[in-house]
Amino acid sequence: MSIRVLDLCVLLLCAAPLNAGDGKATPKPGAGEAAQVFRGTLSAKDPPDPLLKKVPHKVHEVKLEAGKAYQIDLQSKDFDAFLRVEDAKGKHLADDDDSGGGTNARLFFKPKEGGTYRLIATAYPKGQPSGAYTLTVRRVDDRVQLELKLVALNAAGRKHFQRGEHAAAERLVRETLALCQKLYPKEKYPKGHLNLANSLTNLGFLLKALGKREEARGYYEQALAIYKKALPPITPTWPPG
Repeated sequence: MSIRVLDLCVLLLCAAPLNAGDGKATPKPGAGEAAQVFRGTLSAKDPPDPLLKKVPHKVHEVKLEAGKAYQIDLQSKDFDAFLRVEDAKGKHLADDDDSGGGTNARLFFKPKEGGTYRLIATAYPKGQPSGAYTLTVRRVDDRVQLELKLVALNAAGRKHFQRGEHAAAERLVRETLALCQKLYPKEKYPKGHLNLANSLTNLGFLLKALGKREEARGYYEQALAIYKKALPPITPTWPPG
C-alpha cells in the first residue's frame, strides 16, 4: 500500500494586509493581547545593516517581558524580508529569512530578561532591497508558539528541498518530527495524531528522495500505523446498493 505524501500545514495562518506608513507602532485588534504593528518603507537612503553590510535597514524598539513568548513577523511584497533581533546595546540575538511563508520572515523569541529590544527590518542581500513592509509583534502562549513553529519549520524545510539544499531540508524535517512528538505524545494521543503521521511521511519521502530507502520505509510504516488508527475506515460505494 502506498502512502500519499501530505503537507503538514494544517494550521492556516492568515494575516490581513496593511498599508505602508510612517514606521510608528499602532495597536492591532485581535484574539488575546493586541499586537504591535509597525508600518514602514525600506530605501537605499537608509543606513546599511551592520550584519548583512550591503543592504539598508531600519530599527524598531519594543519592550518585551522576560520569559514570555513572542511571534515577530516581517512581511513585504516588495523585497525578500530579513528579520533580526538585537538587545538594547545592539548585540545580535536572532534572525530569520523565509519562515513566514514565501519571502516573509518570522521569529519566535522568548527573552530571558525584560526590557527594550531592537527589531531590525532589512532584506536578504539579493534582488531589490527596498519597498514597503509591515512588522508585527504579538504575544503567544507556549502551546501556540510550538504549533506555529511547527508550521514554520515545515515551510522552511519544503523550501530548502525545492532549492536542492537537501542537508538543510533533512535537518528541518527531523526537527519538525521531534517537535510533533513533543506536541502529540503517546500518553495523550494513544491513536497518534495526523500531524505526527504527516511529519513521519514527509521525512520518509525526503529520505527516499536521498536514496535512503530502508530508513524511509521505517518512517512510512510508522505513519501508516497512525493513519489506520486515526482515520475512519473507508466504506466502498461501488457497486451501488
